[in-house]
Amino acid sequence: MSYIFNDEVVFTGDAIPVANDLPIFIDYEQTIKSLDVLQNIAGIRYYCPAWDDVYDKNRLDTVITNSKEMLARLKAAVFQVENEFPESSESKKMQEVYKRADMLHFSGNPLVAKSIEACRRVWE
Repeated sequence: MSYIFNDEVVFTGDAIPVANDLPIFIDYEQTIKSLDVLQNIAGIRYYCPAWDDVYDKNRLDTVITNSKEMLARLKAAVFQVENEFPESSESKKMQEVYKRADMLHFSGNPLVAKSIEACRRVWE
């Protein structure tokens, strides 16, 4: 959920996952849609996320592109692991996803695990 103030400032909360940071989302497809909506709101001068710096429109485009690339990398890692290791334990699959998505440093974080589960629901 986001909030627009004075028709030129958007408080985005956690709607924009920051690339190279904790991917925190519970619905992959809705996250992509939210990014598209935020990117296409006319007249906004500043975007204020919960976890990062304030962005102007030019920086927002870069941040969203990077965010979508990170989301796609995580989703691709989930799909690869689910296809290659369907009979492996959940803990082995999770470790392999962290490795393939270049997110080993987030291993064991319950918020990231929820994001991986969201990608898994798209796969199913």
